Amino acid sequence: MRPGRVEIEERGRGGRIVYMEHDHRIAFDWEFALPPALALIWGPGAADWDAHHPWAAGRQREIYELVGEEVVRRRARQCHVTFDLAAGTMEVRYGDPAERMEVREILRRLPEPWRPLPEGEGFELQRLERLTTPERDRVVAALAAREITSREVEALAALDTPAAWREIAGALRHHLSIDTRLAAAEALKERNPTFDLESVLCRQLRELNDPRHGLTRALRLAEANPSPAVRQALLYASYNATECAGPCARLLLRLCGTATEPLEPALQEVIGRLGLHVSSFERQAGFEALCRRVGMELER
Repeated sequence: MRPGRVEIEERGRGGRIVYMEHDHRIAFDWEFALPPALALIWGPGAADWDAHHPWAAGRQREIYELVGEEVVRRRARQCHVTFDLAAGTMEVRYGDPAERMEVREILRRLPEPWRPLPEGEGFELQRLERLTTPERDRVVAALAAREITSREVEALAALDTPAAWREIAGALRHHLSIDTRLAAAEALKERNPTFDLESVLCRQLRELNDPRHGLTRALRLAEANPSPAVRQALLYASYNATECAGPCARLLLRLCGTATEPLEPALQEVIGRLGLHVSSFERQAGFEALCRRVGMELER
C-alpha cells in the first residue's frame, strides 16, 4: 500500500503538486517546458529536505519517485521522469515509459552514496548493456557519486562510455582499496591490451596487508601473469609481516614449480613460519627457507 497520496493542480501553464501523508504535506511547483521535456517540477533539495520535513527524513528519493510515478500515470503516460535530488527538480520527458523502467529500476537499487551495496550484491550487467547512451550517462553519474568499489568498476566497464572509463581510470588511485585499484587495472587491460597491468599488480602485491582488501584478486591476477617482476612482488609480500604473507608464499612456490597442492609437510611448515603472530627470528628463518626453495633473493 502506498504511504501517501498526490494531488495535482493546474493553473494556466503551471500549477502545484502536493504530496500528502497523514497530516503532513510537501508542496511542489510545476510548469510546462519545451521539448524534449513536457514539464518541470521542483521542490525541496537534498540539503534542506531533512530540516524542512523531519517526518520524512531520509525519504527524499522515495517520495520524489512516488510523485513522478503519479504524474506520469495520471497526466503523461507517454513520458518518463528524470530526477536531480540535489537540486530538488524533476523533468517530465517524452519517451516510452516501459523502456525507461530499465534505468529506473537500476537507479532504484543504488543506495545513497554513503551507503555501499550489501556484500555479495552486484549489478545486473546485461541490463546495463541494454541502456541507451543518455540512460548510461545517468547511471554513470549515479555510480560516480558513490564510493567506488570493484563492483562499481565492473558496472562502469559494462556501461562503456567515455565518462565511465574516466571514473575507472580514477579508481586506479583509490586511496583505500587495493581490490578497487586492481579491478580498475584489470578492466583497463581488457579494454586496451597495451595497458601496463604488471606495474600496477606488482605495486599492489607489495602493499597487501589485510586478506579482505584485495588478496583474492591479487593472487588470481598474479597466477595469470607470472612474470619475473610479479614473482619478485610475491616474494616481497611473503617477507612482509602480514596475514597475506602465507598465501603469497604458497602461490610463489607453485609458480616456481617447487610445490603442488596439497603441500608437503615441510613446505607447510615453511609457510607457517611466515605467519603474523610468530617471532621475527622464526619468520626470518621461514623466509630464508622460502628463498632457497624458489631460488630467489629479495630485491630491496
